[in-house]
Amino acid sequence: MAKRSVGSRIETGLGCFGIIALGVTLAIVLKWNPWLEFKGWLDERTSTLSEPKGAWTQRVAGQPDAAGITDTAVVAFMGDMVESRARNNGEFKWRKETDWAALAGPSSGGVVIISKVNGKGFDAVDPLSGATKWTDPDGDGAWTYRDAVLTVDCPKSGCSIVNRNPDTGEVRWKISTGNAIRSINGDNSGRVGPRSLDDKWNDVRNADPQPMPRYLGYLSDRKLQVLDTQAGRKVREENVPNDSRVVVAANRTVRVAGSVASNGCRIVVSGREAGGGQQLWQKDGYDLRTTGGAGCEPRNDPPGGGTVLIATRLDQRQVLLSAVDGRELAVANPGETILGTDGEVGIVRAGDGKQIRAIRLDGGGQAWARPVQSSAKVGVTPHAIFITDAATERVVALDGGSGQVRLDLGTGAEVIGVHQAGVVLGRGRTVGFNSFTGGA
Repeated sequence: MAKRSVGSRIETGLGCFGIIALGVTLAIVLKWNPWLEFKGWLDERTSTLSEPKGAWTQRVAGQPDAAGITDTAVVAFMGDMVESRARNNGEFKWRKETDWAALAGPSSGGVVIISKVNGKGFDAVDPLSGATKWTDPDGDGAWTYRDAVLTVDCPKSGCSIVNRNPDTGEVRWKISTGNAIRSINGDNSGRVGPRSLDDKWNDVRNADPQPMPRYLGYLSDRKLQVLDTQAGRKVREENVPNDSRVVVAANRTVRVAGSVASNGCRIVVSGREAGGGQQLWQKDGYDLRTTGGAGCEPRNDPPGGGTVLIATRLDQRQVLLSAVDGRELAVANPGETILGTDGEVGIVRAGDGKQIRAIRLDGGGQAWARPVQSSAKVGVTPHAIFITDAATERVVALDGGSGQVRLDLGTGAEVIGVHQAGVVLGRGRTVGFNSFTGGA
């Protein structure tokens, strides 16, 4: 018996050694380092996302692109998957597969729009429980707002944009689009509006539903289709030449046209009444950062936010223009760069990169200023102005109007969700909720 026990142990040891040798050989051949994956797994479970710590930290099924936040739930959007956690403690609630998804409705309730996998239609589910509240079997896309879901429905009879109540799915109005329009399929695709300069925050902003504007637009065959969401009808169609870009900003359509001039490019900006199409203003000599490459034709939408556009004058001073009447609302100092706007203030960076300040757009005066590292980045959201710095591993959230600090965290994580009550941080598959500490 003793001899067999010793032999058995030797055989077991040799077997383990063989398994380890095989693993090492595979790691060398495949150039795979399991220690790095193990270290990442261990770090996500033993380290905190921020200092000071947030309300909770949890590991989700995939790496989120963004997170939607309601009064009760945090919904992580992970491409082909959506997962819900309780906002108060991070408890797992549900997980569903999808092709695309989006949050809609008010913070006090709302729904998560979850498309069918590899097929038409979607379900609108409760953010916390995951229970289906209503279904759209013909939906190919959706524009999601706090007070409405505009679904892109394409039954056999033809396609329409349909305004639905977020909570019940009740149809409020329907506008025919005729044929299918691929550019507006999926979640929040194809709307034409001023682009944000801090575009890495686009997914974060899209996960935070805002009130539906009076006018919306989308392009179809180089024609801008303008919708009046109050009246529930298409009010007009505007041809968009190849030398132009057009966006809808508040109650205006803004066109930027570029052509070759003797001294370079001539850029003309004009504003039309969104509903009627009458031209109300025109500006020459303003660069709206729309050109790219060697030509003068606009290749990008003009930047801005709300009813405000960002431009550069002939004297190289950057300015904030009103989309309503074309007025200069504020002018940056020589050498300063305008980083973005929420429609209420413009965020400006000093020429040396070491100060960020906010300019009021109702009078042009300075709202606040703050020293920053030259490596710091800025994100403009409806709830706060974020200053993030990967070099110093810090995230600071400021009230846009006053500059009051609402959050100051030491973290190497990224902000992936924003809400009036706080933020969701994400690093890899680890997410956590941090409350704002200052009043808005």
